[in-house]
Amino acid sequence: MFITWVTCWVNLGQVSVIILPHISGMTDSSMTLAKQHYADLYRLNNITAGQPVFWFHSITGSVGPYLKFFQSTERPVWGIQPGNRMISDENAPVGIHDIAASYMKAIRAIQPKGPYDLGGFSLGGVIAYEITRLFQYAGERVDSIVMIDSPTSLARFHNSYKGWIFNTVNSILLLSFHSSRYENEFNDSFIDRNEVDIETDDDFFIDQVLSLAKMKGLKYDMAFLKKLVLGKVQMISNYAIEQYESLPLPDPHSTTCYFFNNKNNTFYGNMVKAFCLEPGFEVEDDSYWHDWKGLIHDFYPITVKAPNHILMMHDQTIAGIIAEFCELLYSSWGMSVNTFREFRSKVRLLYGT
Repeated sequence: MFITWVTCWVNLGQVSVIILPHISGMTDSSMTLAKQHYADLYRLNNITAGQPVFWFHSITGSVGPYLKFFQSTERPVWGIQPGNRMISDENAPVGIHDIAASYMKAIRAIQPKGPYDLGGFSLGGVIAYEITRLFQYAGERVDSIVMIDSPTSLARFHNSYKGWIFNTVNSILLLSFHSSRYENEFNDSFIDRNEVDIETDDDFFIDQVLSLAKMKGLKYDMAFLKKLVLGKVQMISNYAIEQYESLPLPDPHSTTCYFFNNKNNTFYGNMVKAFCLEPGFEVEDDSYWHDWKGLIHDFYPITVKAPNHILMMHDQTIAGIIAEFCELLYSSWGMSVNTFREFRSKVRLLYGT
């Protein structure tokens, strides 16, 4: 049996808010140094002793969804997400490479020397890879990366400004609903791209989309939602994903990558009209992640099953699988070859893969 996970989402009105543990065990100087590098750090479990683990935010900018993975992990786990300065400071890093370099310095405020263990969902796995590359160039070792369905090529997911507004608002709707409301992948809970008029100016467009979101069930006032959405879109713009290319590691043999991929090999699936404002973004095969095999020598896929990439972090079975995997990987005895084989065999039996 896979361990049971307990949700850490708290529903306030119609917006889900993640209650993250208060950071403790950091010196004031370490915290100040981390903040200087545009990173907010959160403990994802209550363990304070031992070698830390670091997981990075997805494109939404939050590490809260990872809480359910680490409640049985023996080592302290830190979540790193962009701080408010990433949005407000005109000198904030732009692009995955510069953001990764900034996060690497924040990591060193907690763990000055390697080896390191990193991970993340989607964009978070890409950031983990880029930080691994930078650490290797600095002479440090990264033992493991855990990726959850991370794409190698980000440029294919580049969006227009209005497209990111539309995507972000539907992402907020997704977080605010109980899983039963999207179990059929797409329904009236989301805004369909055919419901909006894109031939408008940006201000009218966001007001239009937010008005539709309130009709779908969001209860907060327009001013709050508009500030939230515009902040997230600015943050996404800072990622400059259209410019990122996954470059080779200096030492592709020294880091092990465990990759949770979706058996359905679909990124948006039936939800494409809720997350892609413009047609042409359908991704229906493993081409969005397959190139990792050529970049990391010790690359081990673990196949799970979700309706699409978007819903992988909302699936209770997958959450339990990843939680059990992290408990094994980050245990005092580590992940042996036999332990990994047994674990992957169990997952294969579960899904028939």
